[in-house]
Amino acid sequence: MHHELLVTRTYGNLEISGSEERGNQTSPGSSTVLRTAIASILQAWLDQCADDFQEPPDYVCLLKVLSYLKKNMPGSDPEKRAQNLLEQFQKEELENDDAFHSLSPCNLDEEEELEISGAQEFSLFQEELVAEQLTYMDATLFKNVVPHHCLGCIWSRRDKKENKHLAQSIRATISQFNAVTNCVVSTVLDSRELKTRQRAKILEKWIRIARVKRFFTTV
Repeated sequence: MHHELLVTRTYGNLEISGSEERGNQTSPGSSTVLRTAIASILQAWLDQCADDFQEPPDYVCLLKVLSYLKKNMPGSDPEKRAQNLLEQFQKEELENDDAFHSLSPCNLDEEEELEISGAQEFSLFQEELVAEQLTYMDATLFKNVVPHHCLGCIWSRRDKKENKHLAQSIRATISQFNAVTNCVVSTVLDSRELKTRQRAKILEKWIRIARVKRFFTTV
C-alpha cells in the first residue's frame, strides 16, 4: 500500500508540473530535469523492487506507472521495462493457474479418484460457495452462544475435569475455528507433490475466501 500511495502522490505532483508547463510557469530546462529524475527513479524501482508491483490479478500500481509512462515518456526505457514486467507477471500468473488447475481430477478411473488429495478436491470448489457455507456454519454457532458462557467466572473454570460441560456454546465456536484452521493447513501442506507456487496459489484462494466471508459477515 505504501508504494501505491507514493505513486499516487507522484502522479499528483507530475500533473501539477504538467499544468505549470502548459502555462509557461516553468522553464523547459526545469521540466527536462524533472522528467529525467522521475525516469531514473522509476527505472530503478522497476529494476530493483519488481516485487512491489506483483499484485495479481489487477496489477493496479504497475498499470498506473505504465499509463503515466505511456503518456509522458512514450518509448522510454522505463516504459519498456514496465511493459515487460507486466507481461512477465501475467505469464507467470497464467502458468501458476494452469499448474494449480492441473491438480483437478480428469479422466481418472475409480481407484485413482479415491486417492485425490485435499488440495485437488479444494481446487474444484468455488470461492463464494466455500465462504457462504463457512459463514452459515459460523452464524449457526454464534446464534446458539449463551451469553453468560462468556463470563470470566465461567470460562476460567473450563479446564477442570469436572467442568467439561461448562460453556459448551463457546467451545463449539472454538472447535469450528480450529477445524477451519486445520483444513487450511492440510490443503496447503498435506500433499508432497505440490510445488511452492502451487501451495501459494492455494493459500491465495483461502485468502480470497476469507475476504468474501468477511463481506458476508458484515452484510
